[in-house]
Amino acid sequence: MAYLQSVGQNITLRGNPALVSLGDFASPSVLSGTFTIEDNDDLTDLGALSVLTQAAALIITGNDELATLNDFTGLSTLTNSLTITNNVLLADCSQLPCQTTVNGQDFDTTNPNVTVSGNTGDCADKAAIRAATNNDSYPCVQAAVLPVELMTFTGAFRRDRVALSWETATETDNSHFIVERSTNGFTFSAIGEVEGQGSSSVNVLYSYEDAKYTQGQNYYRLRQVDYDGSESVSNVITVQVEGAATALKIAPNPVAAGQASQIVLPDNFSNMVAVEVFTADGQRVVNRSYEATAKVELPTQDLPTGMYFVRLSDGATSVTDRLIVR
Repeated sequence: MAYLQSVGQNITLRGNPALVSLGDFASPSVLSGTFTIEDNDDLTDLGALSVLTQAAALIITGNDELATLNDFTGLSTLTNSLTITNNVLLADCSQLPCQTTVNGQDFDTTNPNVTVSGNTGDCADKAAIRAATNNDSYPCVQAAVLPVELMTFTGAFRRDRVALSWETATETDNSHFIVERSTNGFTFSAIGEVEGQGSSSVNVLYSYEDAKYTQGQNYYRLRQVDYDGSESVSNVITVQVEGAATALKIAPNPVAAGQASQIVLPDNFSNMVAVEVFTADGQRVVNRSYEATAKVELPTQDLPTGMYFVRLSDGATSVTDRLIVR
């Protein structure tokens, strides 16, 4: 391909199993369309793309051997969007946050036009990028100032209900909180609403009681809503209801990647037991069946680092708990 200074179309490099390097690829410097690099199993070298300075969108997904994006040394502007997903060895995308604007905004952990997930290391997802802002990998990335600074969010089972409480340090145009509950950790439903303080610079304590909890593990999160309708979602907390006959125990948890965890089956489980593992966004990555013994083993060698949800079912009863792989 001859060197092209400007190309007014899309470019797609997809499904090339023998492609290892783009060293002979004559990349344009300006692309008015979308540049897609997808499902190239052995691709490791993107060096020829160092001349690319601008495109409408960049999609890098499903490239199993790609470990770094530092070859994008010239990219400064994406006019529409950036997507970096499911590159299982990609642990470094520090080049892009330090120099690239996306849809007129900085590469920011809250930029809605930036999608980062399913990778690993400091490029695992937006949370990983935000967590890395205190080291040299991302000296130019700052976590966005959120409309509500949430200091604490806790829950506990008390007699016949789950008591939730949270405290804010500052609030800006905060209309209300929506309290959401889940029984599996990834599918949430709204169960209540608590009015916000609008704008505040002092600590404010909130509470909510859930009388319709389920036996076993309950998952809760807060959806904060501004007056203009924009939203942000809190971290997830778990509350184990006392006396639940279907409590699930996983140990060790967190577990080192590649190390097996032991699952202690609830006393009332019998017959064949189905063990399923889901990613945080609901994708099932493990589906196994075991005889109902006291313990079963859960291998983690095929699980990238991150948070998962483990669900056990014997046909009559199911129970879910969280697993962290480090």
